[in-house]
Amino acid sequence: MALGYLIGRISVTLWRLMELPEPRGRTVLIARLVTGVPVLIILTLCLINARDWQNSIREPMGMELLDSVHTLRMIVLAVTVFAVLVLIGYSLHWLFMRFRSWLYRYLPRRTANVAGFLLTVVVVVGVTRDGVLDRVISGLDASMTAAQNLFDTAPPIPDGTVTGGEGSLVGWGALGQPGRNFATTGPDAADIAAFT
Repeated sequence: MALGYLIGRISVTLWRLMELPEPRGRTVLIARLVTGVPVLIILTLCLINARDWQNSIREPMGMELLDSVHTLRMIVLAVTVFAVLVLIGYSLHWLFMRFRSWLYRYLPRRTANVAGFLLTVVVVVGVTRDGVLDRVISGLDASMTAAQNLFDTAPPIPDGTVTGGEGSLVGWGALGQPGRNFATTGPDAADIAAFT
């Protein structure tokens, strides 16, 4: 949906840049029907067949077949993602308009338009590739790895009165990796007696 909307907005922008006459009234309605009705038909067919398509993949893999694909939840999620992407798009447009209007004070209009676009691209690349987004993704990746290590590589729950064990007031899952390492490798009663 977001890509289709983006293609539509780019097409309208190019149309206006070429200063072609814009269609009005009935022509616009017909154009919307010609593009919108096939999209609605395809969307409806996809939603109707979604369960069968999923099950055609799940069955050969020996997975349990689905009774439902939660169509309403899927639509709500798709519309939410669409809204977020469109909001990001409008935010970028707003940024471009701010750059452009600021540059109008110092440059001719066409030059300011191109420079505003280039500045917007630089900001987007800086934020998404080498900047904030890259660091956020790396941080999330590292925290996910740490979270996985807490459970995937955890030793079995110890017996007896060891912290985190069966009779302990502290749960094994609440200890974290350093706590588990300490509890399983620390001295036992015999070691302490030998030391003292």
